Amino acid sequence: MLRIEEGSLAFGGRALLDEVSWGVPDKGRMGLVGANGAGKSTLLRIAAGHQEMDGGNRQLTRGQTVGYLPQDGVESPEGQLLAVVKDARHDLVRLASRIEGHLAQLETLEANSANHNELLERLQQDQDAFAIGGGYSLESEAGRVLNGLGFPSTDHDKPCSSFSQGWQMRIALARLLLQHPSFLLLDEPTNHLDIESRTWLERFLDGYDGAVVVVSHDRHFLDRVVDRIIEIEGGAVTEYAGNYTSYEAAHDERVRRVTAEQAKQLQEVQRLQQFISRFRYDKRRASQVQSRIRTLAKMEKVDQPKTRRRVRFQFPQAPRCGSPVVLTKDLEVGYGAKPVLSDVELTVARGDNIAVVGPNGAGKSTLLRVLAGRQHAGGGHIELGHNVVTAYFAQDQLAEMNAESTVLKELQAATPQASEERLRGLLGAFLFEGDDVHKPLGVLSGGEINRLALAKILLTGANLLLLDEPTNHLDMASKDVLLEALRSFGGTVLFVSHDRYFVSALADRTVEVGDGTATLYPEGFEDFLWRKARELGHEGHRVSGVLAPDLWLLGERADTGEAPKKAKGGQAHKERIKKQRAEERRQRGIERTMARIEELEAAVEEIHETMAQPEMSTQYEELVSLQKKVDQKKKEIADLYEKWEGLQEG
Repeated sequence: MLRIEEGSLAFGGRALLDEVSWGVPDKGRMGLVGANGAGKSTLLRIAAGHQEMDGGNRQLTRGQTVGYLPQDGVESPEGQLLAVVKDARHDLVRLASRIEGHLAQLETLEANSANHNELLERLQQDQDAFAIGGGYSLESEAGRVLNGLGFPSTDHDKPCSSFSQGWQMRIALARLLLQHPSFLLLDEPTNHLDIESRTWLERFLDGYDGAVVVVSHDRHFLDRVVDRIIEIEGGAVTEYAGNYTSYEAAHDERVRRVTAEQAKQLQEVQRLQQFISRFRYDKRRASQVQSRIRTLAKMEKVDQPKTRRRVRFQFPQAPRCGSPVVLTKDLEVGYGAKPVLSDVELTVARGDNIAVVGPNGAGKSTLLRVLAGRQHAGGGHIELGHNVVTAYFAQDQLAEMNAESTVLKELQAATPQASEERLRGLLGAFLFEGDDVHKPLGVLSGGEINRLALAKILLTGANLLLLDEPTNHLDMASKDVLLEALRSFGGTVLFVSHDRYFVSALADRTVEVGDGTATLYPEGFEDFLWRKARELGHEGHRVSGVLAPDLWLLGERADTGEAPKKAKGGQAHKERIKKQRAEERRQRGIERTMARIEELEAAVEEIHETMAQPEMSTQYEELVSLQKKVDQKKKEIADLYEKWEGLQEG
């Protein structure tokens, strides 16, 4: 159990936590939610032991461990990727070093020397601990985690310093997952993950046998991972059973009930005050007046439910334009001589909401930049419909702005004809109020930059929106407002997003980017995933515990032994099934072999205990017989370990 008792913490005179008591049970699955600045990250740091409290205490059951992933700020470790991730298991690294030392020392000792048997026993103990701890499968497990988080095997020998900050967060997450702590505390783990890696992480956490506490603005991720929600508001915590969707319904009902109770109480207060005012000087009613005064004094005030500041906007009516809005022919997309995408032929109709999906590096963002005119096409042509006005939202919005400018000046530069009053009103709708409008862009958070970019788009009068990760850095409430604004937008939207809920709720058509081209499908994202499941022959059931619609997202990260491919005929399908069954047989062989090893090792231990009994000291023949059994079983164990290692290598 990990628990905080009566924890209190204040910053700048404001109480973030006010005598909060909260515990995480073993194997618990919890999501921390609340407004920005409510104290979610602070509570997680306290639970991890990285933040002192003003009062209260933190309790952790002896022998249990805590692993913590901060929201940002991790340092790049020295060394090559795979070695660095493996090194997270310090216990196994030390054991491996000790085992090597024992083996080297044994080579220098005579077999009948006094230290030989003692050293053999220490070697056996360390080898047993190494095997039990997963030492023999450490490299394959590290590779599996890295692959799941989006690192191909070709990256394993690269120095960690060669990866960007976003990938540094993935390295930190990989090291943490490999350590397998009793309590896994994750602060915005999905911020730097694409939709495929998020899907893999959901599945990993679903099978995790420790406790998980996560802060996330990804509704789909929370719905998949947690079964309890902890809301932080006004320095207090409130616990709700169920996932995020259940929490939203329960929270809204609680706000409705408290609002009704407050309204009822206000009516009662007014009734009592009217009576007191009317009869205050009436001696005949003095006792009744005093009674009502006492009632008012004893009445516990029902506080008004706190309403969070929310972005509020909608896109203006899109100007009428011709259809198709975008038409491409033999389009080539990419940099240099070799295009990322070739032969791209898209027909985008007026009113389409199209999700552009595909793995990292496939060319999604590059395609949007080319369609937006921010990058030249390598070949082919793009035709826009009559009266099409385009607005582009870049993934790195600050690079699209003047970092030396201020919030208000950036908006004024985009629309010089607009009055300051109108611009301030628009900025207020995006939560820039008062002196916030004079903030330099260089000091804004990622969420503030993205809100400002959305405000600029509202002023363009565009009827074609090309949006590359518009949900990045936005909280759940802001994402919901953006989603509703885009749903009611009368124009056309092509967008990239790693938020599965957002993609599924908005898209009515899907462009798949991969294998060097882009293909338009006539259905939304979830129906597109089911299409892929059908192509893989897995519609309507699970494969190795994977939900069928997730197979395309997981790709080679799914436990099918291979990367899912398009079904191109009966023979290809049979080959996939054959490989899948071979992989399943290999896994069963690994499990059976390890079970037999454990059975034999237990039998050897039992025989040793029998031989150690005092009455056995004179039973020479029996001891010789038992020792022969031990030798036979140890030989079988050695053979099985060799077989097990062969199975692990595939």
